[in-house]
Amino acid sequence: MSYADIGNLGLTESSTNAGDFPDAGNCIIQEGKKYCSIYNAGAAAIAAGDVLGLFLTTPASGHVSGTATTVVECTLSGTMVVAGVGIGAIAAGSYGYIQVGGHCTNITTTNAVSEGDALICNGDATPDFTAAPAVATEEHMPFAFADADDDGTVGSGFLTGCALSI
Repeated sequence: MSYADIGNLGLTESSTNAGDFPDAGNCIIQEGKKYCSIYNAGAAAIAAGDVLGLFLTTPASGHVSGTATTVVECTLSGTMVVAGVGIGAIAAGSYGYIQVGGHCTNITTTNAVSEGDALICNGDATPDFTAAPAVATEEHMPFAFADADDDGTVGSGFLTGCALSI
């Protein structure tokens, strides 16, 4: 895998101009954290902490979404394939960076998690991330492991299973 330069804008900036960023899907590593340039193909803006899925409607390299109806789901579990976590505001139809590896301090969660829990999408393909599946018989691919207890708002952990980190 080749790693790209940051491009013309910083990690937490965004732009509607594709030329301001390396090709969507390229990754960089800074201070032990891995980031990927993306295109927000979803209908909603991305905010810091949003856990994002791969875009389904017209798939392309580096296209992501935070909109439940337009993300790729695993066929057996109904959970979305986690692409990474937002690190700044990226409007719909804009380019920017998301974090896909390393220690992440702003993972939005909707249920309490404990230190060491595997973080998963809970099975309904919405941005709800928890340590337990909605249905006990479902299996889910963890995208992170919590490094501290979290009351169900914003947690932190190590990103290990994001689709764009490969």
